[in-house]
Amino acid sequence: MVLVFISKAYALKIIVTDDKSFVTSPYIYVIANIEREDATHVMITVNDIKSPLIHIASNDFKSQFKDYLIIDVELEKGENLPSLSLFKNGRPIEEKKALVNLILPPGDIPNNAKKNYFHKEEKENLS
Repeated sequence: MVLVFISKAYALKIIVTDDKSFVTSPYIYVIANIEREDATHVMITVNDIKSPLIHIASNDFKSQFKDYLIIDVELEKGENLPSLSLFKNGRPIEEKKALVNLILPPGDIPNNAKKNYFHKEEKENLS
């Protein structure tokens, strides 16, 4: 007899902002889909500045946002590394990062960077 345990290996997905992208405004939204039912909190970190733990397991949060998290963050000029960390009862369980460059005109676009667009067709059809 073989027992197989199935779990969601990647239950946290950053929808916006794209990894290795660039933006021209210091204020962006980080939007994530959280499909991990055992997650109780989330923390966002931008360039080593950490938010407090945000309680996402409450009925109030779930009734307002369902499985999504939307956070407005401020970037610094150059490379930024926003990351989202999921927690279960105070212990980290998953983390996702996205490299984002803030280009303030005039500025050079980093190699392999793509312009980040908030509204993209594939991101609009998430229902």
